[in-house]
Amino acid sequence: RWEAVFLMAKLWQRRGNMTRAQKYYEQYYDARPSNALELIESAYWVAKIDQDRHRMADAEKWFKKVIYQQKHLSTKAHPRAMD
Repeated sequence: RWEAVFLMAKLWQRRGNMTRAQKYYEQYYDARPSNALELIESAYWVAKIDQDRHRMADAEKWFKKVIYQQKHLSTKAHPRAMD
C-alpha cells in the first residue's frame, strides 16, 4: 500500500503538480514505511518543493529530517561508522 502512495507522489511530480506530489510525499514519510531509501527521498522532495516555493523554514525542517534519517540508516547498517 505505501509503495502506491510513493508512486503517486512521483506521478504527480512528473506531471508538474507539486502541491499534490508534496502531499503524497508527506503522507508516505508520515507512514514510516520499511523502505528507508524511499523514506529519505520523500523527505528530500518535500524539502526541495518547499525550498522552490521560498518556504525556507519548512524546507529547513524537512532537510533536517533527511539528515536525521540518513544518519539513522547509516548507524543501523554500520554501527561503528559513527565512533
